[in-house]
Parts: sequence; C-alpha cells; structure tokens
Amino acid sequence: MHLVAGLLLSSTSAAASSSGATQASSFRKVVTMEDVGVLKNRMFLYKEDVDTHIVPHLKKEEKRILRRGKKSLDIWVIDKYGTCYAMGLIFMNPHYHLLGAAPLVLGKNFQGNQVIEISLYISY
Repeated sequence: MHLVAGLLLSSTSAAASSSGATQASSFRKVVTMEDVGVLKNRMFLYKEDVDTHIVPHLKKEEKRILRRGKKSLDIWVIDKYGTCYAMGLIFMNPHYHLLGAAPLVLGKNFQGNQVIEISLYISY
C-alpha cells in the first residue's frame, strides 16, 4: 500500500474555490484500489497510509481536527473521467473514512485498479 505524492490539480483548486472551501496544505495523492478499502459500501483509507503520507503535510490545527474524529476535513476525489466528488475525511478507528459521495464513486466509476486523485481542503 503506497500513496504517491503529486502536484495539486488546478481543476481541483477551481472546484474547491467555487464551493467556498479554504485551501489547506497544497498537495495531492494518487491512489489505486489497493490503497482504498471498501466496507459496507463505504470507502476508507488505511490509517498507516494517511499517517505516513497525508498527516505530515497538514497544519497543526488540521491535524488536531482530524485526530479528534469529531469533525471531518473536506476533500475532493477525482475519478479518471475528471468528475470531482466532494467528500469528508474523518478518523473512525481503525481507518480514515471517506464520507459523502463514496457510494457514487464506488457505483459509477471506481472499479478494478483505477486511479483516483485526492486533494485535501478544509473549511473552518
């Protein structure tokens, strides 16, 4: 299970800006189905991957919010067709769950070992 760092997509920045979200740490992760778990029609990221590849890029306040598990960070998931889904990332032991549009992504486009891009944004 490895997440590969990349550059932030400008199309994601535009989508987040139009939604009123404030940009958090500028980075993006490219993942495949091997990096994303599916449990009862919900998507989750493995804790060790998030702790290793995402948490170090977050600001102190963002880390605190995420670790408390009471509030989610706004994230954007982009499928291979360029469709952008607004979701929340929240820690629910033992995984980080993707809230919101996960059933849409799972049912519509995310099959096999496709690649999705995850860009993190947070609204205060």
